[in-house]
Amino acid sequence: MKTTSRLRKLSGKGPIVIVDCLRAVFELARANRSFTKLPPRELVDLVRTSPSGTTLEDGGKFDTRLVERVAFAIPAIALRVPWRSDCMVQAMAAQSWLDRYNISSTMTIGVRKDAPTGFGAHAWLSVGNVVVTGGDISGYVAIETRASNLDLASPNS
Repeated sequence: MKTTSRLRKLSGKGPIVIVDCLRAVFELARANRSFTKLPPRELVDLVRTSPSGTTLEDGGKFDTRLVERVAFAIPAIALRVPWRSDCMVQAMAAQSWLDRYNISSTMTIGVRKDAPTGFGAHAWLSVGNVVVTGGDISGYVAIETRASNLDLASPNS
């Protein structure tokens, strides 16, 4: 009964919301599968900037509504799926979705600025200055990582 009432409430927001939620389920499932198969040593390689696409810095024009829809659907659905969909999986799912529309994004891993109870890590995805997944990141500082689109022969990578 709860599922039926949730679907009715969701359908009142329009058909695009239902499509976005279904897309979020698909992207979260794919991201979870990829993440669980990922050896820990390859985690840094996963954190990357999308290699191509439209960026805000380029003055590029893209549908900001799509970014907002992804920012709504991924975290909302992540709370409701029966598999691991924490911050890293959400960032992977959102980046995959945006990549399909040629929208460049940056995935970041950070640590707590003040961690009195121990180490605390968090992942988020952003498009320009807009945080798509990850919520409030003000309590975190980004870890320097190598972007996958950098020249591997560079001495700084």
